[in-house]
Amino acid sequence: MKSILNKMLIFIFFGTAIHLIFVIYFPTYKMWELNRKLGGESTINNVFHGDKINSNSRDVIRPSPDLLYSGCSYDVTYSPLIVTSEVLDSYWSISFYASNSDNFALMNDMDIQDKNIKIYLFGPNSKPIKITDGYAIFSPSNKGAMLIRRFIGNEMNIDELYLNQDTLTCSSLNN
Repeated sequence: MKSILNKMLIFIFFGTAIHLIFVIYFPTYKMWELNRKLGGESTINNVFHGDKINSNSRDVIRPSPDLLYSGCSYDVTYSPLIVTSEVLDSYWSISFYASNSDNFALMNDMDIQDKNIKIYLFGPNSKPIKITDGYAIFSPSNKGAMLIRRFIGNEMNIDELYLNQDTLTCSSLNN
């Protein structure tokens, strides 16, 4: 009886340890894998654009065929990131994800009053600077990803959406 109880406790201990390791490290691994798939270090603080989604599209996890995607993998270890873009009249949103894939900030066309947006993204150890011309967002990690979604609708405005993709910039403040 004691032998079975010991085996059960060992099984529960190792099962719990494996579960906790998976829950803690798997999201970070998936963000690392996404960055590697997008081009590794060459895409850090650089914009990438997605094409219209079809049945074979998998650059974005669980993509919607109604949305046009753009994004930027970021590293704010040494300098804040500046993100600028034109905001459309139709649905437009920008989301920020930490290195463990937690979504820590979201803004959409309803939150933004201007036609253009400027966002300063700071890391956890960033030095403070004065901002008078945009929004300040603070990332809980030095590395992560930013994703912009635009509503395609009936595709009558697809050319306008592609032009809007070109207005997106993502660059380090010290560049």
